[in-house]
Amino acid sequence: MRAKLMFGFVVGLVITSLCIVGYTPQVQAAKKTEILFGGSLGISGKFAETGRLIEQGMKLWFEETNAAGGIYVKEYGAKLPVRWILYDDNSDPATGAKLYEKLITRDKVDFVTLPYSSGIVFAATTVTEKYKKVGISHTGSSDKIFIRGFDYCFNHIGLASQHLAGVAGLLKNLEPRPKTIAMAVIQELYTLTVAETFRKTVQDTGFEVILYNEIPSEIKDASSVINKMKALGPDVFVGLTRSPSAALFGKQMKALDFRPKLIYLNEGPEMQWYLDEFGEDAEGIVSRFLSYANPEDPMISDFTKRVEAKGVLFNEIYHSHPYDCLEIIRQAIEATGTLDNTKVAEYISTHEIPGMLMGKDHKANFKAFGDYKGVNVNLSAVATQVQNGKIVVVWPEWCQEAKPWYPLKPWKK
Repeated sequence: MRAKLMFGFVVGLVITSLCIVGYTPQVQAAKKTEILFGGSLGISGKFAETGRLIEQGMKLWFEETNAAGGIYVKEYGAKLPVRWILYDDNSDPATGAKLYEKLITRDKVDFVTLPYSSGIVFAATTVTEKYKKVGISHTGSSDKIFIRGFDYCFNHIGLASQHLAGVAGLLKNLEPRPKTIAMAVIQELYTLTVAETFRKTVQDTGFEVILYNEIPSEIKDASSVINKMKALGPDVFVGLTRSPSAALFGKQMKALDFRPKLIYLNEGPEMQWYLDEFGEDAEGIVSRFLSYANPEDPMISDFTKRVEAKGVLFNEIYHSHPYDCLEIIRQAIEATGTLDNTKVAEYISTHEIPGMLMGKDHKANFKAFGDYKGVNVNLSAVATQVQNGKIVVVWPEWCQEAKPWYPLKPWKK
């Protein structure tokens, strides 16, 4: 009898406890007060210039999202504000990996924002995939990142192997057609990936690569490489550089009077800082956009105004792509009604995402193809050139804003 009374007492106590604390997911979910994002960028180190631009684009999204009341999450029955924890990875892959471990295990972020550069993204996504955290890459694009079969890692910038497709197309269609190409390539995962495909593409279409020179990522003096190229006299120079080395080559090519018929520099002449620093010496130099955005498109022009209202100059790549990446996550959260990263990742993988700044018809589509998974297939790289103080698209023809200047005139003394 005593045992029966005791059993009834315990059962009653459990039922009473459940009524008090609540046992449904909705009651537990109501305790959530914000959606926490976390990531790293190279705020210092060799990627600091680009990191600053990406930070600007992301900060704008956080500000505008909170101004609109946050993100509606059905399982919590409310709009939740968003907050961002950002760490400086010093432009270093090992540091980046450690920071993402910290963000997920200590800071308990709901979602991650990914860093800049393929090497750091490769290291960071090894961590984020382990913990099943959705991250969308705005700049890290090496093919090696996206052949690992990851379910939570996405690419909104296109594969690195395709980033010079527009430049290769431009070279093929120049008149008179150039014949010889010299290449200088920074020894990093991204630039080496781009160089491998580009080199094969131009050789397969009849060009002769008369010099292929890999150089240290922290190069301080390019004069020996430039003099070597000058002695060979190539029609085209392709420099797969980062921002610091793009500036270095820009200065030393003029100082050594190396001016082939066409010059390509990576991460330089497609950005305003290069035009500001080099002025007339930037004229005619080719670079690329990683996707085309018509500046007269109402969506692009409106976004440009919103960026510049913050007192910064608009950069198509480094403001637009990071903003889009966060917007993709927002749409997936609202569509699934949850902060469950597995459900959010599945949604991104299986649905076309509208409202994008970058991409064909303002849409993103992460359809798997070949050995690749999580790559937006609605992007196409284009070739740009500095003309009369502006960055204009010169290839392909369907989005051409101006005819290419070719061959280049000698440096102005």
